[in-house]
Amino acid sequence: MRAGESVRTYRVSRMLAAQVLEESFERPAGFDLAAYWQESARRMEAGVLRGEARLRVSPRGARLLPVQCGAAGTEAVRAAGPPDAEGWVETVLRVESLPVAVGDLLRLGLEVEVLGPPELRAEVARTVTGLAQRCQGAARA
Repeated sequence: MRAGESVRTYRVSRMLAAQVLEESFERPAGFDLAAYWQESARRMEAGVLRGEARLRVSPRGARLLPVQCGAAGTEAVRAAGPPDAEGWVETVLRVESLPVAVGDLLRLGLEVEVLGPPELRAEVARTVTGLAQRCQGAARA
């Protein structure tokens, strides 16, 4: 790194090509990669995750939520209320947008119930109903 330059993060998925050069760099003195990465990820999520989904989640769903939704899923499990008689918990999951939230929650299958907001609950129901109708139609064909 040159004097006055700051550490920057690039998304590998946006890189189209790479080339090895003779140049090298030195990590800044005292640079803590783990701390930098954690703060960078927190800032990125704060900018992207703008909505909330109120959920009721099964014990298995609570184990899957961090896998499917990353740090936001981990945070939702940590903030969950006490389990009910069936072991399900209520929580709030930070989400990016309605279409992304629908896709994320559908991956949890029957391990989640969307309690709100109403437009997310309705869109999940509409999607599941449409999928069920499509699958039933395909079975008859």
